[in-house]
Amino acid sequence: MRPLSHNLGCYHTAFKITDSTVSEGDYIFAGGDYRDYETFLDAVRDLPYKVIIATRLRDYFSGLDIPRNVRVIYGEPRGVSQLLAGARVVVVPLHAAFCIRGEQTLPECDGPRQASGSG
Repeated sequence: MRPLSHNLGCYHTAFKITDSTVSEGDYIFAGGDYRDYETFLDAVRDLPYKVIIATRLRDYFSGLDIPRNVRVIYGEPRGVSQLLAGARVVVVPLHAAFCIRGEQTLPECDGPRQASGSG
């Protein structure tokens, strides 16, 4: 395990990123605002893995069926940077957009896993 020392708290409006320790947990992590959570939930439904989503608003999940293997954390939860650093896989489920999304999350994904995204 190695320290994750990026401090992006000054850029991100949802979470205050602090030093964390990278590890390979047993869950998939997704977080942030303006994400394509509908497609993400469909993709992880019935997978044999735990999934943690951290986001500010419950509205993103209005009318969506949240699978049993998914835990959604709302608000500005403490420990989000550790959830990100400790995930086995980090997903940034982007909508097709004409503006940049995920630019704060992807730099946090360096280390033992590779960052990738499209949108």
